[in-house]
Amino acid sequence: MTTTSGKGQVRGDRGATLTEFALVLPILVLLFAGVVDFGFAWRDSLTIGTGAQAGARISANIGNHRTADEEAIIAVASAVASLGNNVTIEHVVVFKPDTDEEVPASCFSGQNPTSTAGLCNHYTTARMADVLAGTADFDTSGTICGGSALDRYWCPLDREDRQMIGADGIGVHIEAQRGWSTGVFLPAGMTGRWVLRSQLLDNGSTRGKNCFGLWADTAAHAGQCSTITDPTCVGIYAAELMPVRTAGHDDPAVFYLSEIDATYQNKKLEISAWDLGEGMESVQILDPAGNEVPFTYETDDGLDSGPSLPCNDGNECLWVTNSIFDGRLVRTRIDLSGLPWGSYSDTWFQVQYNKTAAKTSVDWTTWGVRVIGDPIRLVD
Repeated sequence: MTTTSGKGQVRGDRGATLTEFALVLPILVLLFAGVVDFGFAWRDSLTIGTGAQAGARISANIGNHRTADEEAIIAVASAVASLGNNVTIEHVVVFKPDTDEEVPASCFSGQNPTSTAGLCNHYTTARMADVLAGTADFDTSGTICGGSALDRYWCPLDREDRQMIGADGIGVHIEAQRGWSTGVFLPAGMTGRWVLRSQLLDNGSTRGKNCFGLWADTAAHAGQCSTITDPTCVGIYAAELMPVRTAGHDDPAVFYLSEIDATYQNKKLEISAWDLGEGMESVQILDPAGNEVPFTYETDDGLDSGPSLPCNDGNECLWVTNSIFDGRLVRTRIDLSGLPWGSYSDTWFQVQYNKTAAKTSVDWTTWGVRVIGDPIRLVD
């Protein structure tokens, strides 16, 4: 009896420990990623500081020689060459320090560095690339800084380098944009496309629930928004497949599936669905006007195929009663050429679930959309 009780206690402790670990693991991952990213950021800040010192030192040594700024930019580039691909030097300013040994305020237009006569020369990423390539316009052939020379605002020839009458100070200011190293966090102000890959780890089984949530927002939006009504809203797209959980008490339950415009009006639309409509009565595909569209369907196992059939309301649908597509892949095809494209106010196709009596519309289905011969993005 004592031994049996002991084994039961150990088994219960193990289950509790695994549950607690699963709850704590995401927090530990975020903390670890934060420590790693902060460490890399600190290292990069030291490297950039070294670059500023190198640029200022070489420029001070050269004094009022015509090539002072050019040599300073080359020294900066050499010192920061070890920075990773996620770090971009965006601005370098060679400046005459103010009384507080800082960059003069007039060397900035708002938050952005700028060139100012008698005080500073500003170099962008593109200009620095020209310097390193030897194609930058410094107009070093003459004895003055020409009208198009990059360093004409605070010309090196005008800098005082005689200590006895008070030499000019010189400084180098560097601004850089740095992305996250681990990829766990997305930087503020990000642009472009970011990719998140989700994979079900289940030892090769075709079953399982891969649950995750995504939220993307900008400072311009106070809460939820829709790309249908607001083009500035952030969109989340699936590259190939997207699992969708439909949980609603409405009958019917409708969700937006994919955005398809009139560019494809002479082609065929294929919608694939894994484990479709479990517990539902029927599924319908709606065009951008909210009207049911006819389609053909077939299963990958070859056991079921045919045209869409009339629902109880007489419109086109696919009957999914008795969970007949449980654990099966269904492909539906829609002829886009027969649709009234000129009458649509938007370009979103939708899916409508019709539930059986006394049931809630809850379903887990993995969806894929493509125009045959052309890629289409699936949007949640």
